[in-house]
Amino acid sequence: MKELFVKNVINETTNFLDNNQRLKLKEILTEIYKYYKIEKLEQTQKQETQKNNTDILNKFISSKEIDGC
Repeated sequence: MKELFVKNVINETTNFLDNNQRLKLKEILTEIYKYYKIEKLEQTQKQETQKNNTDILNKFISSKEIDGC
């Protein structure tokens, strides 16, 4: 999964990084991802996370309205 992540990141940078920059980025990401667990979220998990984020943002905005900001 980690290799797929790095590959996807590198592919997304082809329009604005040159080949040497992409190689260096790949090297850096490969070194860093050793310390992280990466998993792909399913669509339902993405939607739930988005809903939770939206709820938190709305509560924050409501609290600021109460504060008079």
